[in-house]
Amino acid sequence: MKKKILSLTLFSVCSLANVFSQGFFTEISGGYSYMLAPQEIGTNESTIDTDTENKEEYESVKGSYGQGTNFGLKLGYMINSNFGFDLNTSYLISSKFESSDSYKYTYDWGENVEGSTDRLDQAKMLRFNPSFIMSMGNEKISPFTKIGVVFGIGSVEQNFESSGSDGVYKYTRLLNGGLSIGASAEIGLKLKLTEKLSFVGAVNFLAMNYAPKKGEYTSVTYNGMDMLDLLQTSDKEVEFVDGYSVSNSDPDNSNQPSKELKMYMPFSSVGLNVGIRFSL
Repeated sequence: MKKKILSLTLFSVCSLANVFSQGFFTEISGGYSYMLAPQEIGTNESTIDTDTENKEEYESVKGSYGQGTNFGLKLGYMINSNFGFDLNTSYLISSKFESSDSYKYTYDWGENVEGSTDRLDQAKMLRFNPSFIMSMGNEKISPFTKIGVVFGIGSVEQNFESSGSDGVYKYTRLLNGGLSIGASAEIGLKLKLTEKLSFVGAVNFLAMNYAPKKGEYTSVTYNGMDMLDLLQTSDKEVEFVDGYSVSNSDPDNSNQPSKELKMYMPFSSVGLNVGIRFSL
């Protein structure tokens, strides 16, 4: 009798595990996304004021830091052949965005002065994307759609190089901190290759902004010499806030980060991802 009960228990556990394992899957994917709803992230400016020429030019540099390469790992569960959910953990490395500011002046006493500042921005973001899956089709080919939310932990690195008659300054500022929340949608197709493996291709849409909480100069050099240690805390660190005030009665805050208004950076994108799904 005990043997029968033990056998029945083992059979029940194995059957239950088999039922649940049929619905679980993991997926490795990667792809490239293009900017969606771009905003101004920099400007190109040129000023010439000499004896022979007087001209100013301005150009807006638009983009979204959501444009770039991404790769990720999904863990999911299909409740049945039509509905399920997954969690995609992905890492984004954005495209690089360039902007510049150049000038050329001739003073009244005849001295010519010219220089430029070049800026290069690049973002990175770790994203967590839980989604609800709706699938259809047959066992071999299954179109699907997804809707979900996205949580992002990001950073933006800004590199500057300023050159002029007095030398060359190079400095790097890192903006980070804070959590970004957005929305996602996806349309795709799953093609079954073997009993356990499937190929998955999808077009995804992502709508989100990112507002860093803090910024810090991580590198400052002048003609190759390190100048970072010469800066006060208020000169090299900043906190981004919703509002602040300045008064001549304020105490000396040079040993504390300075304050700036919070800025919202675009991270929306539309892209194509491909991957391999393994059914557990």
